[in-house]
Amino acid sequence: MTPKAARTRYFKVFVPAMAGYVGSMFLAAAILDKEAPPSVLAVILALIPALCIMVWMWGQARFISEIDEFQRKVQIDALLAGLAMTLAICTGWGLLEMFANVPALPIFNVIVIFAFCYGPASIVISRRRGADCVGL
Repeated sequence: MTPKAARTRYFKVFVPAMAGYVGSMFLAAAILDKEAPPSVLAVILALIPALCIMVWMWGQARFISEIDEFQRKVQIDALLAGLAMTLAICTGWGLLEMFANVPALPIFNVIVIFAFCYGPASIVISRRRGADCVGL
């Protein structure tokens, strides 16, 4: 598959998944009362954003499997760099929560942190290897 075709297929999954994630987050925040006891509706609405993230991850995995070896290496290295940065940030913040009494970071923000780490890592790793921003 050509890189352009793989990228097009990826965005056909990514855009609806992220729209679903953002929309379901707003919907759950607007409808659910955090003080109310848990209900089936609350559980379902709360887990829809996670389902959207799983769809995005499936799209990312499919994209990586459809590109050539060089682009695959760049994307996997970027994912690993994004994961390493996310783990470092979350661990550091967790230690600050424990020892410096900073406000707790809601765990759902981990995906946002990852996205902000993975994106720049992809650009930096691509450019270092002389490929501009291959892949996405």
